[in-house]
Parts: sequence; structure tokens; C-alpha cells
Amino acid sequence: MTTDSQSQIASPATDPVDRIESIDVLRGVAVLGILAINIWIFAFPFDVGQNPTLWGEYFGADVVAWWISWVAIEGSQRAIFTVLFGASVYLFISRLSSDDRRNIVGRIYYRRTFWLIVFGLVNGYILLWEGDILFFYGVMGLLLYLMCNWKIRNLIIVGLVILVLLAAFKETGNWVERTFGDTAAIAQEKLDQGQPLTDEEQMAFDIAGDMIMSAKSHDELADQVEARKNGYVSAFPNVAESTTSNYIVFGLVALFWESLAYMMLGMAFFRLRLFDASRPLSLYLGMTVFGFAIGLGVNTWEMMVSVSNNYSSPITMWTYDIGRFAMATGYTGLIMLICKLGWFSWFRRSFAAVGKMALSNYIAHSIACLFIFIVFGYYGELRFHQIYYIVFVIWAIQIVVSPIWLKHYRYGPLEWVWRRLTYWQPVSFKQKPVVA
Repeated sequence: MTTDSQSQIASPATDPVDRIESIDVLRGVAVLGILAINIWIFAFPFDVGQNPTLWGEYFGADVVAWWISWVAIEGSQRAIFTVLFGASVYLFISRLSSDDRRNIVGRIYYRRTFWLIVFGLVNGYILLWEGDILFFYGVMGLLLYLMCNWKIRNLIIVGLVILVLLAAFKETGNWVERTFGDTAAIAQEKLDQGQPLTDEEQMAFDIAGDMIMSAKSHDELADQVEARKNGYVSAFPNVAESTTSNYIVFGLVALFWESLAYMMLGMAFFRLRLFDASRPLSLYLGMTVFGFAIGLGVNTWEMMVSVSNNYSSPITMWTYDIGRFAMATGYTGLIMLICKLGWFSWFRRSFAAVGKMALSNYIAHSIACLFIFIVFGYYGELRFHQIYYIVFVIWAIQIVVSPIWLKHYRYGPLEWVWRRLTYWQPVSFKQKPVVA
């Protein structure tokens, strides 16, 4: 690399003083909200998050916690987080393109995205977080760069088309299970007993056999709990297998495409200035009211259907993205109202600090839960409502510590590392002293 090229990439694209407060507040809300859902998979086998009756005691406060988390939080926080990632990509590229680094934007961007993939792999395999999302952001971020100059209309249309196709795919799977599931289950029982199948049973088993066998038995859940509660060495192979399945199988079926769709919408919404609290109050009020009304209505209906069908997963319903997108819209409108009106200054400062350190705080969730559930052996040991005591403690710590950290340092620790690796040059870490 030449000296000129080195000088071009020496300074970050986004200085802390240039940040947009409302985006940081919204990102802070989302990164904390994500933990309220991720905690299920940190604490229990994945199936238990969908059906809490599968493991341990489930009554009273457990029921309340499960319903609130599914109706008010699940999906929406990840949607916000992903939309804001798309917005941040556009902002990052725009700022680089506006100065003397415009000729090497692609080089810097792809280096930055490569290291995000690495962070995701470390989170998934070293920190044993099988629900990692950074890997998907990094991989699909490679494509997102090519869409940066698309028209706003095209970004919205293609993003929505992807979500519609995902909904159609889910509904097709549900139709197959409804049509062939019972016969496939009978076929499985006959196979277990060594009995021959009829042509109809064989066809149903070939089509829907994987679906009826996807849910783990109690013995399989017990084996997973036993493996993961006995320390890092015991848990590693079990979690690594699940992480790989999440990255490949669940990624190809849904998460890669879902992530890309929401990122594209995020780029479009940022360009429409929905996230800087500059649009009319009436717009944000409408987003809040209609978003929550539609989201709570759809999510409540989904949960009623789920419970009546032996806790079938709402994630597989075609309405899933309608509910989560509406809830994400409601939360976004509410945060924009708060920022536009200047309400709750302590809330805005604290959550903006959490949002500025989103990567560090997100990875901190993995580290904390690795120790609590695997190293200390609480995996599968708590009741459903009890895991939220852990969530509240982590929230409190991050809400208090993040502003204190940023009084002394310009970035969160991992944000600084990411910038250092992105620009491949020293990046100032400590805050400059204020001169009177």
C-alpha cells in the first residue's frame, strides 16, 4: 500500500461527534430488546423457546413472561437491529464517498464487512452463541454494497418481495405438514415397529417425514441440557453443531434472505429520513399507533393459534413478518417521537450510549450468558420467568456502564477494534480532554 493510500484511510468515517442521536437511541433499545428473546436459546434448548411446556415447570409468572416476550418483543427487535444495520451501511459508504477516500470506498467497506463475518464466527463458535446474527449481516453485507445506489423505490419493492416470498415459502411448508403430517406420523410409528408401509404412507413419509421428526424428544432435550450444563468442553461440540446448522440450514431457508430484505428497507428508510427524528410529528405518531395496533393484534392472534395447536411455532406462520414489522414500526415511531420532542433526556443519553456500543454490548451478552449457563451450569435449570432476572441485571449494567465508558473513550472496545482492523491504521481511542 502506498503512503497516500495509507493516509486516506487513517481516520474513521464516522466520528462520534457526527452521530445521529435518534439512531443510536433506537439501536440501543434494539440491542437490549434482542437479549429478551435470545435469552431463551442461551438458557434452554431451541424447542423450549417455541414450546415452554417441553422442559421444566411452566405456570404463573412463566406464562406471563412467555406471552409478553412473544407478543411484544419477539422478532421486532431483530428487525429494528437489521434495518439500522442497512442504514449504517448507507451512512458509512456515503461519508467515505464524500471525502478524499472516495476512490477506495469498496476496499475499506469490504475489509470492514470481512471482519464482521469474523466477529460472527467467533461469537458463534468460540463464545458458543448458536443464535449469532453478525455472520448473516456480514455475508449479506457483501451484496448490500452493490445496492447502495439503487433508487429508494427499488430498495423497498425488492425488500418487500423477498419478505412476501419467504411468507409464501412458510405457508407452503405449513400446507405440506397439514396435508401429509398425520399420515407421515403413522408411517413413522409403523417403521419404528418394523411394519411395511402402504404407497400412500410412503409418499407422505417421503414428503413430510423430516417435518414430523424435527421436534426433539424429551430424551434428546435432556441429552442437550446435560451436555451444555457441564462446562465449556462438554458444551462445545453440541453448540458448534447447532451453530453450523443455524448458519447453513436456517440461513439458507430464511435468515440470509430476511437479513438482506430488512437491510434494503433500512437503506431506503434512512434515505427517506425516517430515523433522524426530522419528519412531522403526525408521521411518527401514526407509525406508533398503527404499528402497535397491527403488531399486537397479529402477534396475539398468532399466539392463540400456536397454543391451540400444541405450541406450533409462530415463526412458521405467513403472518410472522407482518406482526414483527408492524411492532418494529411502532417502536421506531415511539423512539422518534421521544427524540423529536426532547423527552426523557436521561433515557436518551443512556440508550444512545448503549447504541453507540452496540457491537460490544451484543457480544457482552454472549460472554455473560456463556458463563452463567454453561460455565456455571445453569443451562436448563431455571424456570422461564427466572431467566428474565438475568436479562434485567444485564440491562441495568449496560445502561449504567455504557455512558460511563464513553465519557473516557471515544468508542466501545470492540467498536475500536473493528475500526482499527477496517482502516488498518491507528485510531484514537481515549476521549480528548476538554480545554476550558
